[in-house]
Amino acid sequence: MNLFQSLIHTLKFILFTALLFVRPVIRVGCGGIAGISLFCTLFIFTFMRQETTPLFAFLWIGLGMTAVLWLYDVLIMLVAPDGFQLIFMV
Repeated sequence: MNLFQSLIHTLKFILFTALLFVRPVIRVGCGGIAGISLFCTLFIFTFMRQETTPLFAFLWIGLGMTAVLWLYDVLIMLVAPDGFQLIFMV
């Protein structure tokens, strides 16, 4: 293994550690926003059917935050060290 490859592995490990350290904060923040937005979507769909603008806004925000959570986990898995098994608690 040459110097360049070992530098890449070291940088990937530092990035992996930083992303894994920040993951609970991202999970609570984005998960909370997604949950509230999807709850508001159901509320608007149930009680205010004539209002479509906030319905679609809350729906897209909820789905977008869910996608951010998923993509964040994918990013962590991409920079994980070789042979490292990730088991996430939901």
